[in-house]
Amino acid sequence: MAARLARHLACDCAATLCPALLDSRALMALGWAGSVTECNMGRASAKWVAFWAAAGLFVAISALGTWGFTRSCGFPESSPAALTDAVYRTLQLYLLNYSPYECRGVTAIHLNAPLQAARFLAPTFATGTVILSLVEPLRDYVRLFWQSRWPRRRAIVIGYRATGEAIARHLAQKELVTVIAREPESRGRQRPVLGRLLVTEGHDGLQAALRRVRASKAQRVFVTGASDMQALDCAHVTQVWLAQRNKRKPDLRVILLDPALAREMIDISASGGGLWHELAAFTLPQMAAEGLVQVARFDRTALEAGQAGVHVALFGGSNQSEAIITEVLLTAWRVALGPPRLSIFAAAPGALEARLRGLAPALFAGAGVPGLPAESAPVITFHNLDFMQLDASAATSPLQAPQVPITAYVFADDDDTASFRAAMELESAMLQERLAAAPIYLYLGNAHQGAAADPGFSATSLIRPFGALDALVARGLAFERAPDGQARQLHHTYLRSGMTMQKIAQEQGEMFRFSALAWDELPETLRVSNRRLYRHGVQKLEDLGLQWPLEGLRLPEVASDDRARLFNSALLDGVAAREHDRWMCERALEGWMPGAARDDQRRLHPSMRRWDELDAPTRNYDRVFARSLLEPQTARVAARPQARSRHLVGLVLLPQLTARGEVRWHAHTTLLANEPTASELVIGIRWLPAVAGRAGRVTLDPVAMAAGIAELQRLMRSELRLQKLCRMRFVHTRPPEEAVLRMIERIVSEAAPRDCEISVQWLWGRNAPSPVASAIASPDALWQSLGLMPGGSRPLIQGS
Repeated sequence: MAARLARHLACDCAATLCPALLDSRALMALGWAGSVTECNMGRASAKWVAFWAAAGLFVAISALGTWGFTRSCGFPESSPAALTDAVYRTLQLYLLNYSPYECRGVTAIHLNAPLQAARFLAPTFATGTVILSLVEPLRDYVRLFWQSRWPRRRAIVIGYRATGEAIARHLAQKELVTVIAREPESRGRQRPVLGRLLVTEGHDGLQAALRRVRASKAQRVFVTGASDMQALDCAHVTQVWLAQRNKRKPDLRVILLDPALAREMIDISASGGGLWHELAAFTLPQMAAEGLVQVARFDRTALEAGQAGVHVALFGGSNQSEAIITEVLLTAWRVALGPPRLSIFAAAPGALEARLRGLAPALFAGAGVPGLPAESAPVITFHNLDFMQLDASAATSPLQAPQVPITAYVFADDDDTASFRAAMELESAMLQERLAAAPIYLYLGNAHQGAAADPGFSATSLIRPFGALDALVARGLAFERAPDGQARQLHHTYLRSGMTMQKIAQEQGEMFRFSALAWDELPETLRVSNRRLYRHGVQKLEDLGLQWPLEGLRLPEVASDDRARLFNSALLDGVAAREHDRWMCERALEGWMPGAARDDQRRLHPSMRRWDELDAPTRNYDRVFARSLLEPQTARVAARPQARSRHLVGLVLLPQLTARGEVRWHAHTTLLANEPTASELVIGIRWLPAVAGRAGRVTLDPVAMAAGIAELQRLMRSELRLQKLCRMRFVHTRPPEEAVLRMIERIVSEAAPRDCEISVQWLWGRNAPSPVASAIASPDALWQSLGLMPGGSRPLIQGS
C-alpha cells in the first residue's frame, strides 16, 4: 500500500513540475513505465487506494509509538491508564510535541527502536498529509499556467460528457487540452493522457471558469452539451466573454446533435443574424453520414455491380437518417450513373417525409409544384415497416425483387436492438441466397458512445458498423486545426482556373465573363457548398479515369501529361454536366426551385434545368470547376499522392475437386500487355456448380497457398510495382465459405501493401451481373468486357 501511494504521489509531483516530460518515450528512458501505468488508472480507484494506504500507515505508526512509550516509561502493559497515556503521547508526535522528560518520575525516556521510528514517521506522515491535500489544486494551477504559455498548442473543451471526453482525449494526443466540466462526476472519469489533459470544474459559473483557465489564450474552443440548447447557450456565453477581450479570439466551434438546427443557423447567419457570427457549428449525425459515404462509396459499388444508378435502402426516421439522405443525394452522381434512388423504411415514415417535402419541395414535383428535370431528379420513396417484424425472405417483403437492384442497406434508427436484429436477418437471407447480396451498414453510435465500435465484424463481413464516436472524432474535419484548408485551396484554384478559361473564351470570341468571390468574402452558405464540392472531387477525378492511393478526402496531384490530355477530352464536359445535376440537387435540398428569373428571397433560380438547355456562359462555370480539379496546387501543402490513369490486373481464384472429394484452389492472373504498371488488382472468386452444391467442406492446401501468396507478392513487386498499387478488390459471385474468408485475410495480411485500399464486392443473386462478375468465368473476358486489351494468363498455384 505504501509503495502504491508513493507511486501515485510521484505521478502527481511529476505532472505538477513538468508536464512536458510526460512523454511515453522519455518516461521509458527514465524507467518510469510502471508509474505511468499507475497514473493512467481510474481516479476514483486511485483515491480509494490512497485512503486505505494512509489509514494503514497511520495505524502502523500509532502502534509503534504506543509500544515504544510503554517500554520506555516502564508502564505495566496491562494497565488501562498507562495504555491511554502512551496513546496520548503517541498522538502528540503528529503535532511535533515530544518531550524526553517527566515520564512517571523518569528523568529521561529511553529511546528504543519502535519509539525512535514513530518519532520520525509521525511528523513526516502529518506533513505529507497536509501537502497531499494541496497537491491537486496546486498541480492544476501549475498545469494551467504551463498550458497558457503555449496558446497555439492548446485547445479548450467545454463539457465532459461522452462527446467532450472523446474530443479531449483525441486532441490530447498531439496538443495540450483543458476541459471545463460542469458535471459532478467528471473528476472521477478523468483519465490523463500523458500530462496533456487537464479537467477542471465549472460549478462557479462558465465565465469564471473561462477566466480561470485563460480561455482567451487558447487556439480553439470546442463546446458540447447534454442537449443542443445547452451547447448553444454555453457557446453564446463563451462568444460574449471572448468578445470583451481585446486580444486574439480563439476559433470557436460548437458540436450539435440536430442537422436541421445547424442548417437553420447557417441560413440565419447568411441573412445577417449576428447571434451566430463567427461560430462554426458541426453536427455528429452529419459527420457520421460523411464518414459512411466516404467508406461505403455507394457510387463506386453501383458502377462495379453494373447498376444503372445508386439505390440505397435506408432504415430509420431519425436525425441520423435525414443526414444520410442528404449526403447520399449529394454524392451519388457519376457520369455512368443515373440519378440516385432512396427507399426509406420506417415504422412511421410520415414525419420524415413531411420534413423532406418541406425542406426540398423541388425533389417532390407534382400538383403545380415545379421540380427538377426528369433526367436529373432523384427518386425517393417511403415505406411503412416494423423492424422487429422484418422477414427479408417473405414474398410480400418490399425488399424482394425491387424495381432497381439495391446497392446497399443502411440502418440508422435510434433503436439499436431493432436495427441490429434486422441487419442480422438481412445477412442471413443473403448467405442463404434468399436475397440479392449487398453490403449492410449498421449505425452503432448510440451503443458506442465514448468508445471505438468493435463489435466483432471483420472487413470481410456483410455487416459493417459505422458512427462510433471515437471514429467520428478521429476522422472528422471539425477537429482539425484548419478544417477548411483544403476546400479553401481548391476554391483558390477555382478562381485561378476561371480567369484562365475566361481568357481562352475571349480569344475564341465567346462571351464569358467569370466572376467569383474570394473565400474570406463568401457567405457561410457558399462555404458549405464549396466543402461539398471538395468532398465530391474524388468521384469526379475517378470519372476522368484517374486513380491514386486514397488518403481520406485528400485530393491528389494530377500528372502533367494526364492534365494536358484531359483538358481537351470530351470526358471533361461529361463531368461538368454531372456536376450541374449534383448542383441542382444541392439547390433543391436548400429550398430552391426552378424559376424564370433569379430571386434570392423566394429562392428561385433559372439555371435549375437540363444541361443542354443552358447557355454557354452558364455551362462554363461547371467546366471551370472540372478543370480546377486538374490544375496544379500552388499553396504549400503536405505531399499529396499523384493520380494516374487507372489500370486493372485480374486475379481469378478457381476451386477444383480432388480425388478425395476435397476442394483445392488455383489462381490465374491477367495482365495488360501494353502497360508497365497497374493501379488496381481485381481478385475474383469463381464457384464451380459442383462445388456450390457440394455439402463437403472447402479446404486449402497450406503448401500450395503459401506458394501462391509468395508468387502474388513477387508479381506485385515486379510487374505491378508494389508502391503504386492503389486497391485490391475481392469479388464474390457466391456466398463464401469460412475457408475462403480465411484465405482472403491471409492474402490481405501477407501480400497486400500497407497503404493499399481493400474492398470486398458481393455479386450473387443479381439478374444482370456486372462485367467484372461475368469475367470470373474466363480471365480474358474481363478485359474484353471492359474494352481493354487482353493479356496472357498463367497459373499461380500448381494443382496437386
